[in-house]
Amino acid sequence: MASGAPGPTGRVGALDSLRLLAAGLVVVQHLFEGNGGWIDRHIVAFEPGVAGVALFFFISGYAIALASGDRVAVGPFLRRRLWRIYPLYLAVLAVLVLLGPTGVLPKWRFLADAGPVQWLANLLLVQDFVRQRAFLGVSWTLIIELAFYALFAAGLARRGARAGGRLMVLAAAALLALALASLLVGVRVPLGRPLMILAALLGWQCLRFHRGGLSARGLAGHVATFAVVATVVTLIGFGRFHHATLDLAQVMLPWAAATLLFLGVLLLPALRGARWLSRGPLPWAGAASYSIYLLHPLAIEAASVHFAAQRIAMALLLTALFAAAGRVLVERPGIALGRRFGAARLPLAVPR
Repeated sequence: MASGAPGPTGRVGALDSLRLLAAGLVVVQHLFEGNGGWIDRHIVAFEPGVAGVALFFFISGYAIALASGDRVAVGPFLRRRLWRIYPLYLAVLAVLVLLGPTGVLPKWRFLADAGPVQWLANLLLVQDFVRQRAFLGVSWTLIIELAFYALFAAGLARRGARAGGRLMVLAAAALLALALASLLVGVRVPLGRPLMILAALLGWQCLRFHRGGLSARGLAGHVATFAVVATVVTLIGFGRFHHATLDLAQVMLPWAAATLLFLGVLLLPALRGARWLSRGPLPWAGAASYSIYLLHPLAIEAASVHFAAQRIAMALLLTALFAAAGRVLVERPGIALGRRFGAARLPLAVPR
């Protein structure tokens, strides 16, 4: 796949390599933050996890559009995406319930006392919106991704591929309106999360450009729109107002890095078609990025509690082992069930 074109499975090797990088940035953030070491002071201080999450959303927009063609049936599409997201998430929650209260993963002892409201909120992925404790910290991104899937499916079903451009403009306008409202009322509005949906929409526009449905000038306009909106949102949300854990530079720099990296790999043939990105171990490992993302907190906790002297090495090893198991035992069966219960005419969306 040296050309960077989709392979026989509908995957783009360079995208899978980017997925691996995105997951790796999140792992680095969580593994080293707060330990006071060189990586914590000089790398984690710049929030690589923010860049990793941003990368995931750029990639998701491109990959979902790549797999879906010009039309979708909303119901079957969303069922397939739920089968893609939920099986691994539910499996992780089951592991936490089994191993948290026993002390194997003591960080999750609190699950023994979790009530039905907490469970319902976490199962629906709305815990952050109803002020309930998250069972799995990294799960906050999943509801945003599901929101993008719903927006994507509704737009594509109604207007075809051209809906992407209209949704991009509407989403940008809505974000700017929210930012202005935040300034007028003097209250900080959480704009970072909807910005991730705009990132996914930009990924969709890159796919339209590659398919010939969008001119270079049109793509440049969308990129400029995203850059302006992202700048305004971060300046207001993290500059004008105070965030509990992140300052302006810790948001703006990772977002800028993720945007440039995604656009560089997707739009520069020398990178997109590079053999080391499109073939070999990087894209192979990147196919398990969702498992890496959801399971690395368990690996870090297990390594910290049971292998403190070799914490970093064991956390990385356990992350790899857990991710391989999650990919084989849960993700792939979930994808197969998604095929079975979705409409046969619809292609399976490329896994994140």
